[in-house]
Amino acid sequence: MTEISLSPFLSLCLSGALMWLFVHAAYSKLSDRFLFEHQLAGYGVPQLLLPILAWGIALSEALTGVLLMSPWRAFGALAAGSLLLIYALAMAWQQLNGRRVDCGCGGSQSLPVSWGLVLRNLVLACGSFLLLLPTSAGELGRLDAVLAVFAVLLGGVLYAAIHQVLRGRSSWIH
Repeated sequence: MTEISLSPFLSLCLSGALMWLFVHAAYSKLSDRFLFEHQLAGYGVPQLLLPILAWGIALSEALTGVLLMSPWRAFGALAAGSLLLIYALAMAWQQLNGRRVDCGCGGSQSLPVSWGLVLRNLVLACGSFLLLLPTSAGELGRLDAVLAVFAVLLGGVLYAAIHQVLRGRSSWIH
């Protein structure tokens, strides 16, 4: 029976892209904690828990980003996938209840919760869980590392473009 494994290059690209995503998300939340608390309040979080949850989520995201590029990548992958699933569930709950709230994922640029965001987070969670697969044997050369950096940068541009499309789409619908 053949064991499924992830190529070292794909593993590096996925880890790097998710690290960028989580560090950026943490930075956005920490740079304007009061906005993030306001966004959390939209989800129905009790006022008393807002500061604690805002700090907890932002620090969890920062730690997740660091873990994804460390020897403890599997813990980072598990944390990333779990956080993304929790976010997807929270957004789906808001959608099912017909509530229009800001997702809390775009910093100062408002982005209402949508089924597109739920799907985006589910796809990202799947990518996170792929990192739990064993990495196949083989070493990365310098060119591989350079290509991985460019792949992560391209992934960041693609993610930002999708984010803009979702933002624009929400303004067309409402």
